[in-house]
Amino acid sequence: MLSIAACVFVPVRMKKNGKGKNSVQRILIGLAVALGIFIFMMIIMSIFKTDEERAEEHIRDSIRNVERKVKDSIAAEDARINDSIEMAMRLPHWTERTSKDEMTDETNVWMSLLSDNEYEFDFPYNGGSKLQIDVRYRKQDGTQVILTLSKGQLQTTGFDNGHKVVVRFDEDAPMSFTTSEPSDYSTSYLFLNNPRKFINRAKTAKKIKIQVPVFDEGQPVFEFSPAEPLVWNK
Repeated sequence: MLSIAACVFVPVRMKKNGKGKNSVQRILIGLAVALGIFIFMMIIMSIFKTDEERAEEHIRDSIRNVERKVKDSIAAEDARINDSIEMAMRLPHWTERTSKDEMTDETNVWMSLLSDNEYEFDFPYNGGSKLQIDVRYRKQDGTQVILTLSKGQLQTTGFDNGHKVVVRFDEDAPMSFTTSEPSDYSTSYLFLNNPRKFINRAKTAKKIKIQVPVFDEGQPVFEFSPAEPLVWNK
């Protein structure tokens, strides 16, 4: 439109001035044509630029969709892993502990497992009592299996060969173990005789039941359901 206006404007202005110089007219017409071409090119470039922007926006949308799908996939996988970890944390595990003997520099090793269930004993041992298994290695003692009652008094086998501990691994037949009392005569824990017998089976067991003799409380059965069997290389 500007080029048309320029073409119309030129002869009118020249007539008014009374000048009929063709050279000036040609220059003005050329400028008007150039301006028109410039405006036309700007319009075409604007149209092409819009198409490019649309293409870029489409690419950006595609990238955002891919990123969203990847994030959703990662979030779903993280949720699955977290659920697995949470469930694993709810299950009892064999817990490893180590300590260094300051006199010999030997490493002492414990693997401990706490019972799933607990028993309510009479006063003064009320409040819930659990049984803990400790597989322990110390150089001076070798490998031992220790049963510890959080509250109550355990009874050892003694000279009459009574008060045995009965253990059942998975669906196997029950095993009987004689026991020994600790050197400090504590009644809160005892030692299983023939610990290797217990350990060899615990290394594959997913469920353990232990019946222990408790003074004035009969023979309660404590159950253990480790997430993984015992790992022991001592």
